[in-house]
Amino acid sequence: MKPKIETINNETIVCLGENNCAKWARGKERQVLSILNADCAEAREILTQLGYDKKSIAELTSDACGCPQVDPMFCSDPEVRKFIAAWRPAYIPYRRYNTLPAEARELIDELMRRGYVKVLTCCVEYDEECRCVKAERGFFITARAVDYDKCIKYSRNKCAMTVRQAIAGILSYLGQSSAPGSR
Repeated sequence: MKPKIETINNETIVCLGENNCAKWARGKERQVLSILNADCAEAREILTQLGYDKKSIAELTSDACGCPQVDPMFCSDPEVRKFIAAWRPAYIPYRRYNTLPAEARELIDELMRRGYVKVLTCCVEYDEECRCVKAERGFFITARAVDYDKCIKYSRNKCAMTVRQAIAGILSYLGQSSAPGSR
């Protein structure tokens, strides 16, 4: 969604849509972007329009554009360490996309249009100190468990395929497990 930026009484007001507006304040950029619930592209667009430089934009959008970061504070907890070691975001490696059958690529494209899949570079493997040891670029499945039963394809106004079925279908081509669980 294209942001709308106006100056009213010497205050900058940023809007995403008609009623989703917030007062812009230097030093509180992250909070404002969070209030507006801006995604990566929207956050970058707002900051660009407001004249921020590339370095500042990269820094201020790291939350919206990055991937879940592991907090090293929890690494002393054996349960959490086990979780980190086993955690793999469900993703389709970028290099594999073109080798997939047309049907799987169409499903990925549909999930991307609906916002359940994003192209990201993320850490997929951490060491025991929670440092990233392997990053991958790919189509990352960002759907939450609550999204899995939403319909993405209809046939004669009946649900033909849910997000869960699409993810399971794609992952079956990659020889991975079925739909991932909630993170």
